[in-house]
Amino acid sequence: MKIETKKNGHVMIVSVSGRLDTHTAGRFDEALASLDEAEKHLVIDLSGLEYISSAGLRSVLMAAKKVKENQGSLALASLTPMVKDVFDMSGFSAIIRIYPDSPSACADM
Repeated sequence: MKIETKKNGHVMIVSVSGRLDTHTAGRFDEALASLDEAEKHLVIDLSGLEYISSAGLRSVLMAAKKVKENQGSLALASLTPMVKDVFDMSGFSAIIRIYPDSPSACADM
């Protein structure tokens, strides 16, 4: 798994590629935990994500809860069809905002 971060105005974009599963979820959690708490608006770009497991879903949910506790906002962007299916089947699509791309997500924050 590869994780990259970049700032777009007041929004931090975290791009994840590869697999987000039991073996890599800890690294994802650490990467998000290392972000400055002043980063209240977070977009997770999943355009390069090939696979997400229940451990990955848990990590995304925990990130959403942390951002909400800090009175911020979190959105997902650029989900591949397979990853989108997982979010739809798990019900996460109903509780986390999903956008077609990062610029759309950033513009709405």
